[in-house]
Amino acid sequence: YEVGQEIDGNTVTYWIKNAFPSMEVYIKFDLHNDGSVPAGLYSIAFKDSLGKEWEYTAPNIPEHMGPIIEDSLPEWIEVESITWGGDAPFGQIDPEQTAWVEFVIHFTEDTPQDFTYEFSFGLEYWNWNEVP
Repeated sequence: YEVGQEIDGNTVTYWIKNAFPSMEVYIKFDLHNDGSVPAGLYSIAFKDSLGKEWEYTAPNIPEHMGPIIEDSLPEWIEVESITWGGDAPFGQIDPEQTAWVEFVIHFTEDTPQDFTYEFSFGLEYWNWNEVP
């Protein structure tokens, strides 16, 4: 199997090639505010290789994204955990602070043998005072 990641602007894409039943994958990405103004989450988007996609924009971003993410994945992928951590609460990152997102997914026994799955998250941050 092969697990990889690519970052393009505000989007991080992960792929799992040749997935197999009972496989578990740990994924983590960091978000750092290099600016001098607090950054507020304006939008979050999801897209996968099976055609599932969604986007939420402020002020309609749910505080608890776990169930939404889990419902977005194929039925044979289970989310074992999703954690937002670091210096910042969900949705805002102050200057020089870092937040991180990590999750663990499990490919169940129903996973097609040698399956390749790809998914992306897009996170767009604006100056905190400009986020509705």
